[in-house]
Amino acid sequence: TAWRRAVDERGAHLLAIQGGVISVLNAAYDACAAPDLARIDGVRDVAGELVDVIALRPGYSLLVTGWPEASFLWQSLRLQRGRLPQPGAREEVVLGEGVAAALGLAEGERLSIRGREFTVTGVFRPAGVLHNNTVIMPLPVMQEMWGRPAQVTVFNLRLLHPADPRAV
Repeated sequence: TAWRRAVDERGAHLLAIQGGVISVLNAAYDACAAPDLARIDGVRDVAGELVDVIALRPGYSLLVTGWPEASFLWQSLRLQRGRLPQPGAREEVVLGEGVAAALGLAEGERLSIRGREFTVTGVFRPAGVLHNNTVIMPLPVMQEMWGRPAQVTVFNLRLLHPADPRAV
């Protein structure tokens, strides 16, 4: 599936998703749970992620995701042009190739999301279709903009021994 491919692409082996939630977009985890998940035997890294779908303009929706600044997720991006957002940057985003092409944007240009202006610092090429129409920003910025302080919708987990699920 597209979701599985997207998880594999970013180097995660498992997703921790809230039980009973029909849509990942409706989930609400306390981001402070990441250290607890990281202490589970067999877990190497944990990265929370906030995800939503927005209508940027009539007839054009895209995925917006927030990633922690120091997480392994950023290293999984295959940048075609530009760079990742700088640590501590609050007005920088990277775009999937589909978003960049549809909006005619390149690095250095501006994108307005929910009335806030961002500089596009880079364009990445995802392996699958899910992230082709994605805007990625620093997690704290998205949490603030969405009114979801200290919340994530999913945790990405990297395992010490991904071929052996019994090791977790």
